[in-house]
Amino acid sequence: MTIDERLERVAQTVELTAAENRERDKRLAEIMEGIAARLMRVTERHEALAQTVELMAVENRERDKRLAEIMEATARLMRVAERHEALAQTVELTAAENRERDKRMAEIMEATARLVHVAEIHEQRIEHLEDRP
Repeated sequence: MTIDERLERVAQTVELTAAENRERDKRLAEIMEGIAARLMRVTERHEALAQTVELMAVENRERDKRLAEIMEATARLMRVAERHEALAQTVELTAAENRERDKRMAEIMEATARLVHVAEIHEQRIEHLEDRP
């Protein structure tokens, strides 16, 4: 084989290798474009998720604040319920005392009525005795 033939073969090999490299570069560029597109989508999803997480964090802080307010209101309600129970017991005791007082008052009124009746009878006897000659 002559030098020219060898040079021709080398030139063909170089040309074939260059064509293969161009084909590989083309496939690599397509792969890189696909990766870049996927990376863009992943980045967009990441940003959307980050926004969602931030919104959820804000909602959780608001929910925690409302929960604290509810717990405070519940504690106040419990204290009011305790006071209400104490007042209800006081009312029951007062009502029992009033019933007892009313009972004693009725007894006193009855006794007073009997005394008035006795006084009227005595007054009539005295008048009757005074009217005698």
